[in-house]
Amino acid sequence: MLKNKIALITGAGRGIGRAIAIALAKEGAEVVINYNGSEERAKEVKQTIEENGGKASIYKCNVSDFVACEAMIKDIVKEYGHLDILVNNAGITKDGLIMKMKEEDFDSVLNVNLKGTFNTIRHSARQMLKQRSGKIINISSVSVIYKYFYIRIFTNISMNTYRVFFICNVQKRIAATRRNTARYEFLFSFAEQMHNNVKIVSVLNRQHACFG
Repeated sequence: MLKNKIALITGAGRGIGRAIAIALAKEGAEVVINYNGSEERAKEVKQTIEENGGKASIYKCNVSDFVACEAMIKDIVKEYGHLDILVNNAGITKDGLIMKMKEEDFDSVLNVNLKGTFNTIRHSARQMLKQRSGKIINISSVSVIYKYFYIRIFTNISMNTYRVFFICNVQKRIAATRRNTARYEFLFSFAEQMHNNVKIVSVLNRQHACFG
């Protein structure tokens, strides 16, 4: 089904990313396992794929680094000649009460979950347009449907990222009118969604941000 397709999965050394990499490989895609932490885990995923008859390689890259992401995409295209599937799975969470949250924790979540998704899309989209084909898939969080009495930065950013970039099929022949219409429809629906989903609740006389 995905024979001769090249798939890049960010944060594929463990968890959901690992499962996605293995599943795509089973469908015939040659998988690039992106990781930023444990090389050993990334190698284990690669070994699992190869033991099941698939093809895979590993690539270390911090997706929050704009220049590093550019180099990663260029290296993949140089090696394989094309990039057909991008799965933005890399993400971190720094849960806690907003009044106690450190600025660096907030920044790190933004940099990986939001900016990281932008970086990979920014550098892969041109190649996909050149190919006139490609798939970009952004992983959100099921936590977005739950209500908590503390701030969940990852949930909020994941929701925004999913709605901004959505799962898309990148094609060169998209009419400008259709593109503009979709943009305006999205902006209105996104504004309404944020208005409905962001609530301030008071619990025991203490205010917390509640998304849900």
